[in-house]
Amino acid sequence: SQTLTQTLRDQNADHDTRLALSIASDDHSVAIEAEGFNNCTTDDGEAGDGHKSIIYLEVWEGKLRCLVWGNINQEDPTHIIDLSEALIANRNCHYCQGNCARDPEHACDGYLGDVDNLYGTKKGDRDG
Repeated sequence: SQTLTQTLRDQNADHDTRLALSIASDDHSVAIEAEGFNNCTTDDGEAGDGHKSIIYLEVWEGKLRCLVWGNINQEDPTHIIDLSEALIANRNCHYCQGNCARDPEHACDGYLGDVDNLYGTKKGDRDG
């Protein structure tokens, strides 16, 4: 188990907001807590122990997902986001927007030859 603390500064230069975060991780999850925020389940625990997390990353049934508690009065997460579509392997072809990387037998000529060097990598070594 590891804990990291970080202070976020407001992205808008007109605001001087700073928010302390604690990020707790172990072999099963990453939990993000923000000072002054909490989920519905507990008011106990120390900052950084994961019990007051409002964002939680986990692998569930082989899929990476993000759980968000956007309402302190709701016990269950307000959002559960399956991140499977964010896999690099799901990126569409830069040439035809098809699935050339996932179906090389039907890949377009642009992908196969990287005619405009959009990938900038050696053939067969494409991560997008």
